Amino acid sequence: PTFGDFPTFGAVDMGAYVASGTVLAEGMRSLGEEMMNFSRKSAERNVETTMAMFGASSIEEVIQLQSRHAAGSVDDMLNESAKLTGMAIEMANKAAAPFTRS
Repeated sequence: PTFGDFPTFGAVDMGAYVASGTVLAEGMRSLGEEMMNFSRKSAERNVETTMAMFGASSIEEVIQLQSRHAAGSVDDMLNESAKLTGMAIEMANKAAAPFTRS
């Protein structure tokens, strides 16, 4: 590129920044929605387990309910973490795309 190309070079780059920023904003919105949905579902499961524990007829039943809930919560968190990681990687790749096009 020469010095005369400088004004158009900046305009092309600005388009890439705008496109990338749009992808990032949309991706962050999607990540936020996913996290809020997971939190809501988690809270609902917590309430369900608590109600079941209040209705338990023995301490053994309470321990079983709590153990199942704890194991399920760990599984849910690991699955959600993998999902969020995949969404973040996809977002990063899409956001980088305007800068890697020829």
